[in-house]
Amino acid sequence: MGSQKRHKRRNGNRNNKRNNTSSQQNLSSSSKVVPIPQNHPSGTGASNSNNKDSKKRILRDIIIGVITAVAILIIENIISDIHNRTISPYIMKDQFNELEKDIEKNIKELSEKLDNKISNEFAGFDERIDKYFIANDNKIEDLNERINTIEQALIYKNSAQVLYPISDDIIQATTISTEMEYVLSSPTWNSSDIVFINAKNDDTYTADGLVNEKILVTYKIDNKENYFYGQYNKYNQWDGECIINVYENNNLTLIMDAIYDNGTLLTYKQANKFTTKSGINVWNISNRTCKDNYSTGENWYYFRGENEYTKQFTFDTVVSENILKIDDFESKLKDDGSWLEGYYCGITQDGHFNDDTSNAFIVKFFEDGTIRTLYAGNFKDGDFCDTSGNAWYITKETNTTYMYYKGNFYEGHPTKDRNSNFENYLSMDRITDILKENNFDLRDINLKIEIDWGENTLREQEN
Repeated sequence: MGSQKRHKRRNGNRNNKRNNTSSQQNLSSSSKVVPIPQNHPSGTGASNSNNKDSKKRILRDIIIGVITAVAILIIENIISDIHNRTISPYIMKDQFNELEKDIEKNIKELSEKLDNKISNEFAGFDERIDKYFIANDNKIEDLNERINTIEQALIYKNSAQVLYPISDDIIQATTISTEMEYVLSSPTWNSSDIVFINAKNDDTYTADGLVNEKILVTYKIDNKENYFYGQYNKYNQWDGECIINVYENNNLTLIMDAIYDNGTLLTYKQANKFTTKSGINVWNISNRTCKDNYSTGENWYYFRGENEYTKQFTFDTVVSENILKIDDFESKLKDDGSWLEGYYCGITQDGHFNDDTSNAFIVKFFEDGTIRTLYAGNFKDGDFCDTSGNAWYITKETNTTYMYYKGNFYEGHPTKDRNSNFENYLSMDRITDILKENNFDLRDINLKIEIDWGENTLREQEN
């Protein structure tokens, strides 16, 4: 590399010399230098004038030549400097090779640092994931089994086997009162116990042989025929949808259509025969959600009349299609012309209406479908019972007009104390105003019938 630079410099010097020689030649040819005559004190005027012009020309030519030479030298020096500063291709290649090595080294160091960082951050992550899924395998398996059970419970199967229990107390239920849900008690058998007998061939089944199988079991309790359609899980707990139909003297007395989760009652729809405190025979249709020691939801009461729902099958001939569900039974009631006798929305506890939230209410109807009583307030043991002063009702008897009372109630009756409000002879307009004053809208209630206040029985208030 050093020899190449010196070689270039020598070439540059030779070029400078050549250019200087050329410049000198140009200067001699262009300036036309002539000998300078001696100045003598004597001479003519014309001769003095010519001498002055000649001196001017000579001076001009000298200045032009010097300027030209200096300019050429400056240009050559610039060109030489450019040559000296130019990097050879070999030098560029070496520098790029070094740069490439530095980049590769930096990338490698950065990758190693990143790998170490990732390793430190995620050390043991795979192991923790494996432990998590292993720990939850049983829970996931149980959940899948429950989902499958509930899905299967929503579809009736013609292939369900009719079974007899090994004893009538194999399936038991708890009932607190006629308004309380009919709750299945937890089975008392063990997995290896023989619990059922096939009605057709007398084959016996141990409990573990029918886990999660939809079974149709017939049995008697207190001389009443019971038809159970449901299933239990591997823990010997009722699970999914379980339906019980109860008949007495071949007539239907109860339907319990419930959803269980590993033995716990979650929700249910129930139909049962019931007699109100007013002595009216009704079918009580409920749709409720169970809490710790109470339930929330709705009850519809239909006038029972003289109609009975008599079964057309026996223990030996029953099939799964014979098992009644609540929605189907309620449709039968309506088709037979049963009118709504009452509607309750609120909490049920200990077999009665027990609600102190001030959000409960009840609507009672005459047999012609007109409203008899609308009460909004607290309940205790099935009666109107409220000391807040904010409970109210609109009510009438068969031969009276509607009246309004707002105040305290005790054991189903208004106390009529000094702070209460009482109005008689309500018009339809006034009833509408009362509902608005109490932020109550009957249209928001799932009464399942048209609202009828029987306007033809109202007496307009006097001005």
